[in-house]
Amino acid sequence: MYNDKIEIESPYGHITISYGRHDKHRVRVLDIDGGMESATYIEEELQNELLFEYMYLFDLMFDENYLEDRQINDVLLIGGGAFHYPKYFLAHHQGNIDVVEINKVLYDISNKYFYLEETINKFDKNKNRFHCYFENGRDYINRNKKKYDAILSDVFIGENLVLELHSLEAIKRIKESLNPQGIYITNIIGSLSGKYSQNIKNVVKTLKQCFKYIYVFKAQEKNEHQKRQNLIVVAVDQEVHFNIVSYHNINQKRYHQGMINHVDDIDYTNGAWFSHPNAMGITWWNVVDDCGAPGEPSYSGIFTRDMQPKSAYYALNNLINNEWKTKLTVKPDDSGKISFRGFKGTYKISWKDKYGRDRQMLYHLK
Repeated sequence: MYNDKIEIESPYGHITISYGRHDKHRVRVLDIDGGMESATYIEEELQNELLFEYMYLFDLMFDENYLEDRQINDVLLIGGGAFHYPKYFLAHHQGNIDVVEINKVLYDISNKYFYLEETINKFDKNKNRFHCYFENGRDYINRNKKKYDAILSDVFIGENLVLELHSLEAIKRIKESLNPQGIYITNIIGSLSGKYSQNIKNVVKTLKQCFKYIYVFKAQEKNEHQKRQNLIVVAVDQEVHFNIVSYHNINQKRYHQGMINHVDDIDYTNGAWFSHPNAMGITWWNVVDDCGAPGEPSYSGIFTRDMQPKSAYYALNNLINNEWKTKLTVKPDDSGKISFRGFKGTYKISWKDKYGRDRQMLYHLK
């Protein structure tokens, strides 16, 4: 029946296949241990189209400003899931794609319920464009001798990073598996600022030890920077002004990219300047992109040319209005005194006196 669920046990979790709708279209959904892993359209003409917006950003490897005179011939994807992106790749692009998936049950399920076999038979008739390796992603990277034009990573345990694929040693092996001027793209779940931002900061910090340029894109540009969401991180060895325009498969709605440059630098360098006793202030020149003098960087602003705030803006706002402000509640000691450690400056102290009245005072910490 159309609404019947299918339950399958696997070595890496309990799999549930269920049915629903997306933009009025019928979809089949794959969950692992209660969390959505992948999905597919059921209608034949849509079976090789993408449901998940973040996967459109894997196509940054085809951006004309990145490619120039290069070609993408060989791609590696670590983490197959229900093989949603490999199907799309085979149907919409030339070249070959290798997939590393630790859970062979997912491959069998994808052939039976998610139209992988049909896609391979249609777009890889000679069986030489698509290959799948059933092993741990880190193990594959460690033993790999092949050179790829692009490596994609989409691996999670629930919504948590697989740390062994984001360590410095793993990134070095990934870099060694790329052709010169190759591109590495990984999907991260986190936020650009706030309490969920540590993942992206750690990933970018590690990548910068192996690649010269790191770019971060939100899968949904309208999402607030503090929201937990899919973030696509691109690592390359040449500066690229990505100019990709992708289109959603159903409503042809135009997709706008959002690029962030070195958010972690803002935290670390401004934090260091702020903490130095001799620093009297911090000045940021060219706060709007494309407004500097000839020869100055054109992408160094905290606002885009049309005055849209960039991630640099939100990073600075978080420092100034959160991390660099002391907000705390303390209890007086037995003698009625309070003590705290905070930044220099003026503090507003509020308390209730012994009669229960609200009192306030300003205190300047020198």
